[in-house]
Amino acid sequence: MSCGSMGFKDKSTTPAACRIDAAVVPLFYVYCKGGSSQAICNTYTGGKYSVDKQASELQTVANDLNSLLQVNKWTTPVATWDQYVTGVNKIVEQFDLGADGVILHGASPRDLEPIVEEYGRRRPSGRFDHLAANPGG
Repeated sequence: MSCGSMGFKDKSTTPAACRIDAAVVPLFYVYCKGGSSQAICNTYTGGKYSVDKQASELQTVANDLNSLLQVNKWTTPVATWDQYVTGVNKIVEQFDLGADGVILHGASPRDLEPIVEEYGRRRPSGRFDHLAANPGG
């Protein structure tokens, strides 16, 4: 079973399902927050999709998620304080699940700047002192 690079197997669901990874595609959860009636939110309700997808079907999922970046569909990715907090909460959730890093992509640096700044204010002191500040070099 493969969920592709944009998701993970959610072991808490029956039947088994893939779930869109908030660390990979944070805009999906911001965009679909509050029960949005947009087609993509209905197609992947709760961020879930079938575990039995073939590679071409996974490409369709990826293309659907990439459509969030089109200007005509999403002009202000993170425009309200509530959306900033939602983005920060998703980052914190990933760390609480044991991640030691979160990759934010799917938006421009300008759009992610408020989320990163707010996370900086909320980041627990000392939580990552044992890790290199720039593990990539």
